[in-house]
Amino acid sequence: QYVNLSHNNISKIKQHHFRYNKDLFTIDLSFNSIECIESNSFSQNTIISSLFLSNNRLKVFDQKNIFNLIDYLNRFIKLTLNNNQLELVKFELSAGLITSNLIDFTSNNLNESSISSQKFQYIN
Repeated sequence: QYVNLSHNNISKIKQHHFRYNKDLFTIDLSFNSIECIESNSFSQNTIISSLFLSNNRLKVFDQKNIFNLIDYLNRFIKLTLNNNQLELVKFELSAGLITSNLIDFTSNNLNESSISSQKFQYIN
């Protein structure tokens, strides 16, 4: 299943928003005003393969504190975070995930000290 919530005025994703939508493969939240995603907001969505968060107002992306989903998703294909206001990225991926998936951080406010990860060394 697919839910498209793009081009709205959503500013915050709360834990309960997707709790009962466990059959979602794709969630599109692009082109909103999202500044905050509560911890474990997508933890019930274990089959999600694409999550679109581009063109929002996110400043910090901390995969461990915010998403807890990449740790157990074998089918994760695409995560878009481009065109946000990201200043800090805390991310950890296995080598296998990086070789077969797209994670887009383009057009943000990142610099070399913005990325806190020991696993980005696997990117070619």
